[in-house]
Amino acid sequence: MKKIKQFSLKATLLTIVAALTIGFTGCSDELSGDQTQGKPGYLTVNLRTLKTKQTKFTGDNLLDYQTVKDFNVFVVDGDNILYSKYFEDGVGGVVLVSGDDTDPVSNDVSLQVGNLPLSAKVVVIANHGSRITGITTLAGLRAQTVSTVKAFDPAEGLLMTGEGTITASGLSYTSAVTVSPVSSKITVKWNTTAGSDVAQYFTIDSIFIVNAVRQTTLPIVGGTTITDLIVPNPKLVSSGFNYTGLATPLDYDLYALNLDAANLTTANPTAGAPYHFYVGENYHKDIPATAGGGAIYDATTTNTTNANTLILIKAVPNAAGQAIYGAAPRYYTYALSKAIANNTYNYTGTSITGWDATNGGFSTKRKTNYQVNFTLDNAGTTNPFVQVRTLTVTVTASGWDDVTTTPSF
Repeated sequence: MKKIKQFSLKATLLTIVAALTIGFTGCSDELSGDQTQGKPGYLTVNLRTLKTKQTKFTGDNLLDYQTVKDFNVFVVDGDNILYSKYFEDGVGGVVLVSGDDTDPVSNDVSLQVGNLPLSAKVVVIANHGSRITGITTLAGLRAQTVSTVKAFDPAEGLLMTGEGTITASGLSYTSAVTVSPVSSKITVKWNTTAGSDVAQYFTIDSIFIVNAVRQTTLPIVGGTTITDLIVPNPKLVSSGFNYTGLATPLDYDLYALNLDAANLTTANPTAGAPYHFYVGENYHKDIPATAGGGAIYDATTTNTTNANTLILIKAVPNAAGQAIYGAAPRYYTYALSKAIANNTYNYTGTSITGWDATNGGFSTKRKTNYQVNFTLDNAGTTNPFVQVRTLTVTVTASGWDDVTTTPSF
């Protein structure tokens, strides 16, 4: 069932202004005063989430992209921010509707503006958690840093962005904006075959996400085209492998003293259950081949500015398994890379600095859900830096969702 919340323009305009400006600062114009005096235009923005695709794993986090708690709305002309307004659910009479099924949700909000130029557009930041202040340009907005490694919290939602054009009818303006997640979502499942070595001799201990991009500048997600690639800086990586200065890599202690550990690991994962992780966009060149063929990292191959985001599963031998394989943990490591379908770079305009037309691609791409299914039958490797040649992994990388609602006005 489609969910829509509207602030009707047919209602008394003074009532709308009062509801949006009295009792809290988050819904007042940041740029006000003489800029609207004598030119009482009104802009209604239809704010839409995405619609789920039925191929997604079911379970927790299915509706993560439909949770909306606040909107920072900016009216922009060129690089200049003309007006801005903040809407927060439950504050000052504002009610924002989130999804409770697989249909998209839609919220209408209104703000007072002056006479807008034809070139003006609307930029929206959803679930920022607070009002964005002190920014006067779109470039300044894009330069804001955001954390991208974060567990989904239904009370906060995911950081999402979007932009839309403005349609004018006199001084009545409308805009429809679809907001999309700025992070990538990695959903991991594992299974094993009855009677296999893993089924008989191992317990699956943990899932790890390694080399996750934990901080980037703020991308404005528009449609399916990448227009503001985040490369090469600033981005901060949560590297789980502690190899610096070591003659050989550690076989465990992957997230010692790492503040992101709780959001990048899952202990004792159940077979067949989906586990969800959120990471930043990771643009890269594929890691070069190294001696040994299967090596991802070793003590001399640090290459930290050019690294795939990795999924690693740790298995521990049970009592019967220790008699055959010993007590050392075994690992299964899979690298998300540009070889995955839909993981290529689809920008068609002027080349962006840092884009490599020959070798470029993504390990993890914004607004993309990676569904990764491991079949663990054979014993893994004792070295987490080496890929298992017999590992079976199926991966689907699809846009988080692309289907949207029709504007409600």
